[in-house]
Amino acid sequence: MKTTLNRRPCAAFTLIEVLTVVAIVAMLATMTFAGLRFAQNKSRQKETISNITNINRCIEEYRAERGNYPRPDIDVKDKEITVKGETWIAGPAMALYQVLSGDGTDTLRGGEKESTGEQGSSEDEKDPSLGKIYMDNVKAPNKEQIADNVKMPLVEVDGDSFYLIDSWRHPFRFQVQEVDKNGMSTNLDEMHSASKFEIWSYGTLKKPDDTEAGKKEWIKSWDAN
Repeated sequence: MKTTLNRRPCAAFTLIEVLTVVAIVAMLATMTFAGLRFAQNKSRQKETISNITNINRCIEEYRAERGNYPRPDIDVKDKEITVKGETWIAGPAMALYQVLSGDGTDTLRGGEKESTGEQGSSEDEKDPSLGKIYMDNVKAPNKEQIADNVKMPLVEVDGDSFYLIDSWRHPFRFQVQEVDKNGMSTNLDEMHSASKFEIWSYGTLKKPDDTEAGKKEWIKSWDAN
């Protein structure tokens, strides 16, 4: 006599249950990614604020020693570069690099020496203040590092030009208030504050944005003054 066994059907997830699990996992992954990106941006923001503070101090030291603030040369003032498909003005950031590293002077008004990638390369016996290194950590990548795509924390390279970058690897912006013989500003329409010079980063923005909404994301030297 054959005995018939009662077999219970195997338990299985329904399509709705599978989709629900997938949705929950995707939501958790999105939240984790968003939280990580938020933390990274906060860290970069703090780092950029610290760098701007140090740059401010060095620019004031430069003025105290040389009697004037460094000014980007007219020919490089509006020089542009392309980063990830977006156009950024990098001329002033090239001038900042040369001031802080002592590597070249040709992006500064009246300067002639080109950057070599070496700190203090513009040293001149006739002018002891040339070639001074104001920030030790402003270092350009050497040829081997460029070939290996090694990224330096404060300096980026574009061809033969080096420029100062924020923590998002975008060029810093820099401008100086121009004053005529009567002490009146001649570029007041370009300035954003009453400061003698201005340094700013576009912060989390993925491209330059000079609108009022965009300016809210800027990290600005004049906020600390």
